[in-house]
Amino acid sequence: MGGQGSGLLTGFLGFEGCQSLAVCDAFRSRRQQRAREIEAHYADLTGKGEYKCCATYEDFRELLARPEIDAVIVATPDHHHAPASTMAMKMGKAVYCQKPLVQSVYDARVIRQLSNKNKLATQMGNQGSAEDGLR
Repeated sequence: MGGQGSGLLTGFLGFEGCQSLAVCDAFRSRRQQRAREIEAHYADLTGKGEYKCCATYEDFRELLARPEIDAVIVATPDHHHAPASTMAMKMGKAVYCQKPLVQSVYDARVIRQLSNKNKLATQMGNQGSAEDGLR
C-alpha cells in the first residue's frame, strides 16, 4: 500500500460495481490507514456513519486465500510482482500488476499461460500509456 498501491486504490474506489475488501502491507500503519480510507469511502457512499468492510493483512497469501476476492492489485516491490501475480492467478484471481510484471521471459510465459488457461483478465499497469489521454 505504498505510493503506487495507494494511488491505484484511489482509482479503483471510483469504479462502480467494484468493492475493495482488503489491503495488505508489511507496515501496519500503512495498511491500517488505507483500510480506514476505504471504510470512510463506503460510509460516505452508503450514507452510513460507519462501514466496516476492509480486512487488513501482513501476508498477501492470507489475503489470496479468501475465495470471495476475485481480483487483486499487485504493487509490491518489483521482485515480488511475478510470484504474487502467479499465486493469485493460480487461485483464480484476475490481476492488475504494476510494472515491471516480471523479471524473466520464463515468468512472462507462465503468467500468459495462467491467464489463458484460467480465462483471467490480467493487466500490467503502466499509467503513462494506460490512461485515456494516450490510448
